[in-house]
Amino acid sequence: MKGRIGAWMTNREILAKGAGVFLILCVTALVYHGVYTSDFISMDDPVYVTDNPFVSHGLSMDGIRWAFDFGHESGPYWMPVTMLSHMIDCDFFGLDPAKHHLHNLIWHLVNSLFVFVFFFKVSKDYGKSLMIMALFALHPLNVESVAWVTSRKNVLSTFFWLSTMLVYVRYQEKKGLWAYLLVFLCFVLGLMSKASVITLIFSLLLLDIWPFYRFILFLDHGKPRLHVKTLKNVTPLLEKVPFLVFTGLILYINFSKASFVSEATPMDAVPMLLRLSNALTAYGVYVIQVFFPLGLSVHYPYPSFIPWWKTMAALVFVLGVSVYVIYTFKKKPWLFVGWFWFVGNLVMVSGLIQGGLWPAHADRFMYVASIGLFLMICWDIPPRVRPKPKIVAAVMICMILAGLTWVQVGYWKNGICLYRHALEVNDNDRASLVNLAFAQDKAGLVDEAMDNYTRILSLYPQYAEAHSNLGAILAGKGKDGDALVHFEQAMDLKPELDAAWLNAGLIYEKTQETEKAVICFEFLFERHSNDMKILTELTRLLINLGRLDKAATFYEQALDTMPHAAVSLNYNLACVYAMKNDVNKSMYYLEKAMDGGFSRWDILNEDEQLDTLRNSDEFKALLRKRP
Repeated sequence: MKGRIGAWMTNREILAKGAGVFLILCVTALVYHGVYTSDFISMDDPVYVTDNPFVSHGLSMDGIRWAFDFGHESGPYWMPVTMLSHMIDCDFFGLDPAKHHLHNLIWHLVNSLFVFVFFFKVSKDYGKSLMIMALFALHPLNVESVAWVTSRKNVLSTFFWLSTMLVYVRYQEKKGLWAYLLVFLCFVLGLMSKASVITLIFSLLLLDIWPFYRFILFLDHGKPRLHVKTLKNVTPLLEKVPFLVFTGLILYINFSKASFVSEATPMDAVPMLLRLSNALTAYGVYVIQVFFPLGLSVHYPYPSFIPWWKTMAALVFVLGVSVYVIYTFKKKPWLFVGWFWFVGNLVMVSGLIQGGLWPAHADRFMYVASIGLFLMICWDIPPRVRPKPKIVAAVMICMILAGLTWVQVGYWKNGICLYRHALEVNDNDRASLVNLAFAQDKAGLVDEAMDNYTRILSLYPQYAEAHSNLGAILAGKGKDGDALVHFEQAMDLKPELDAAWLNAGLIYEKTQETEKAVICFEFLFERHSNDMKILTELTRLLINLGRLDKAATFYEQALDTMPHAAVSLNYNLACVYAMKNDVNKSMYYLEKAMDGGFSRWDILNEDEQLDTLRNSDEFKALLRKRP
């Protein structure tokens, strides 16, 4: 490292080199143009954004408290910075998917620029730095991280990751407390965007080996040795201690969250031997996908069995490359750093610890890890190759990657396109089949959705959501009896599935099975005591059955859970007590409604439920107060 860029480049050179960078950014923006017309998808977008009231209502103090909550309320992972970025999007743009996708793309463009700046600053090699930027910006493996709104955590955490690396360069140039604190701050913000940033500590140690040469790896009688240049240079290890401490805190927060524990896949469901085998074979898959990015999908189903020879082949490959890059370190240190960057940054997402619907591997896992392989490719180009063939080859590679990325972005237009493509890649992908049925149902393609729900239930007869959604389609077609069978199965399989109870209650009411309808709505009100629609339906049924006391009890309970609706609730209580001929209580609640702002005087004279009050002196006196 030899000072600032401007100290050894003329303005003309800066403009010429900047033009190449600008061209790649423009091409990247062009090939990702399809995200402007992409929609939200059913996989995690509702959880993180569209159906999340703390996020979808925009930035608020309640939302901020929720995002920083260490408990289960803020979701399975603690990533407050990411959630705040989603809130800001909703605050400015509402739920316009184009703007949310555009925000992801902006982060990707900035990240691509930062990749170039970092490698250019530490190497002064414009051509290699530009190529690694192009590979990162245009490789189709990175489409998932950009085109999926939920993957904001990927692009945002990578921004702080690369910011940490850039500030770390400055820290190497000019040691000082403020520079160190800035490195630590960027690292902390990255961890608060996504917990997997913890492997950045390992990456910084790799950078200490090369290109900063704070450690030296050499061969001693044919055996590799890691040597600290001087005793003073144990500081590269000591300066990482605060990073490790904060990392431990983040891991504790995430692993102790109740929602993470509830979603964690138990060992008896996926044995550790299978997890290790899949983690090893995934390394081979990722390398193949970097060189041949075909057949990419939103989801790769986790295997139930992996042949022993695949595991052994993957093990030999990983160990073989590892030994090779160690023994060639003296001549080619970038191979060592690039390879172990790739291997190390996939450990956190290897599946040894799993939660939720864990895939065999995922494109998004390679967003940072791929930089290591790109480093190996770009820096290992033989110097004897003339510039012109290198430029031609680089342009051809970029054109191919840009075309593949353009096509891949198109699959993310909406859930139907995305999951259909996933099933084309792997027709045994049951998760994508489920999501395709949900997407078709939401889009109003009920016949296609019904066929897929039926297919799902033939494979997964215990799938409660499929029963519930198929029942809703059948009810819409007027087949109430068939629909009720599926709703009842869904309620038995998953009692907390509200949609099944709601739709079953509506059918029971329609078929005059009022007692069963009341049971359904009572159950729903117990779970959602602040839902006015459920309360209204429940009390209407109770009133029709003549259970006025119970209706009054639910209204009075709602006064505590829905204080914002006190005027309406007090009026309804007045009506219930009027029907019970309890004039005193009826007038008490009616006056409370009036004091709260009720002003529909016309209803007082027309509402049949208040008939028993109209001859009372109290009611007449109340009417005389009419303005």
